[in-house]
Amino acid sequence: QETISYPLISLEDLEKVNQADPDNPPLKLANPMAVGQEYLRPTLRASLLSTLVYNEGRSTGPFRFFELGRTFLPRPGQLPEEREVVVGATAGLRSQDSWLEDNEPLGFFDAKGMLRTALELLGREVDFEPTEDPTFHPGRCAVILSGESRLGVMGELHPTVRDRFDIKAQPVVLFELYLDELLRLPARSERRFKPLARFPEAIRDLALVVAQDVPAGKVQQLLNRNRLVDRVELFDVYAGENVPEGTKSLAFHLYFQSYERTLTTEEVNRAVDGMLRNLEREVGASLRA
Repeated sequence: QETISYPLISLEDLEKVNQADPDNPPLKLANPMAVGQEYLRPTLRASLLSTLVYNEGRSTGPFRFFELGRTFLPRPGQLPEEREVVVGATAGLRSQDSWLEDNEPLGFFDAKGMLRTALELLGREVDFEPTEDPTFHPGRCAVILSGESRLGVMGELHPTVRDRFDIKAQPVVLFELYLDELLRLPARSERRFKPLARFPEAIRDLALVVAQDVPAGKVQQLLNRNRLVDRVELFDVYAGENVPEGTKSLAFHLYFQSYERTLTTEEVNRAVDGMLRNLEREVGASLRA
C-alpha cells in the first residue's frame, strides 16, 4: 500500500525516530497551517510509521507500506538540499491468520527479499552490509550498496522507537532508498534468457560457520563463482547453542546444473570441496559439524 502525506513534520516526531539534530535543526515555516506541522521534513520515516500506527488500530495486517516523497535537508546559509526518497515498512503476520497453517511475523529477511527483487526488476544489483543507525536495532541493520554507491539503509526498528510510536507489531522492518543515487546508476542494458535445462539438477545443502561480521551476501557471491552452480539460496541464519561464540551459521541450498549433460556425483563432490577451500581462504568459513 502506498501512503500519501504532506511534506511537514513536528519536532516531536523527529525526536521519536532520532532524527532531530539540535545543532542543525529542520527548517521552520513562518506561517504553518497547523500546530505540530511547522517544519519541513528531513526524513519520511516518521510519517510512514504514523501511517502504520493508524492502520494497526483498524486492522490486524499484514502491513506492507511504502511512501515516495521529497525531504528537505537544511544547509547553513543556503537553500535546503531537496532529496527524493522512498521509505517502506513491513509488519504483522506474513498472511491473513488461518487455522489451516502456522503463520509467522514478517521479518528482516522477508523485507530484504522483497527489496532485492524489486531492485533487480529495475536492473540494479545490490549488496547488503552491516551498519549502525539509531532508528534500528543494533546488529539488525544493513546499508544497501551497489558498487561504491550507497543507495539506502534498512533494518529492524529499534524497540525504543517502536514504543515511542506505540506500535504493537514486532518486528517492524523499515527501509529507506535515495532515488537520486538509485537513478544515477546505469541499469543493465539487456536481459538475457536461456532455455530450460533438459538434464536434472543436483542439490546440496551446505551449513557454514563464519565470523559474525561476515555478510551472508559475500558468502553467497563466493558460492556462485563455481561454474557448475546454477543458483544459491540462503535458507537459515543461526547463532547460539552449538555454534562458537562470535560466529554464526549460514545454511544454503546449492543447485548444480549442466545444460550439456547429467552431472555425476563425483563432479558435484569435487565442486563442493573446491568451494569449501575457497571459502576458508577468503572468509575463514568452515563446515558446520
